Amino acid sequence: FDDIGDIEFDIFLSFAEEDREAAENVIKKPLEKMGYNVCWHHDAFVPGFTIDDNMERSIFKSRFIVALISNAFLHSEFCLTELDITRRRIQQTSRNCLVPIIMDSSCNIPPELRKITYITIDDKAFIKRLLKTLGDPYVPSDNVLAHV
Repeated sequence: FDDIGDIEFDIFLSFAEEDREAAENVIKKPLEKMGYNVCWHHDAFVPGFTIDDNMERSIFKSRFIVALISNAFLHSEFCLTELDITRRRIQQTSRNCLVPIIMDSSCNIPPELRKITYITIDDKAFIKRLLKTLGDPYVPSDNVLAHV
């Protein structure tokens, strides 16, 4: 992999397979239409590397990690690994990059996530709150003229 410090994506989207439709239709597609570069693991993971290496590379190359928290998420080995990698990144960079989105109010939110302000998917101001958190889409320095 290239230097892990380089930003490639605005968002790494972490979700359980059961929440894939919401992840794609409620978050990924609308944000991409607004110019955000969303890391969708189905497209971004590099064949030949371990899943953990692909997760780490993608998380460290994203400005924000948007985690769709649901009961399925909390029982998914892959989602919990992505959450652990995100925690490690926060410790290493001293910058919170985790944006939890609660998909189901009945899920048992882990104590460490209860300390972070989250957004609920059914919040009427959901997309407005998410956009406020994300700020403007990232423009790589070698692509700065494309947005002038």
